[in-house]
Amino acid sequence: MQALLKDIAAIVGPGNVLTGNDVAQRQVDWMSGASCRAGAIIRPGTTAELAEVMRLCHAARQPVVTHGGLTGLVHGGEAAPDELVISLERMNAIESIDPVGGTMTVLAGTPCNGCRTPPPSMACSSRSISAHGAPVPSAVTSPPTLAA
Repeated sequence: MQALLKDIAAIVGPGNVLTGNDVAQRQVDWMSGASCRAGAIIRPGTTAELAEVMRLCHAARQPVVTHGGLTGLVHGGEAAPDELVISLERMNAIESIDPVGGTMTVLAGTPCNGCRTPPPSMACSSRSISAHGAPVPSAVTSPPTLAA
């Protein structure tokens, strides 16, 4: 795994490959508070970096677990010591807002509350969707599924 982590660090930067105590100090969800047990946490910052990391992991047959919102509702963020966590936390930019269509395009790691009022660290030219005069929902939900 060490050779793979070195190759990944060349893509995402060494500060974005977390190992040892940096991994153990992370929780896998907010409900249980369990510590992360992954071999490493990888934090790509762009879709291009993510694609390259996934290409390397696939070639090495390295199992990965994605960390997005970490709600813990289905325990999907739990990783074994031989697995890598791909954290989307750095992929938190609002790319565009369409006030006419009432939509926004965000990167995969953008938290829902970041869409309402993004923190200063979040890349967003408008600072929030409400700056465009659009109503902001109190919750973001998936579209309904139609029965066949």
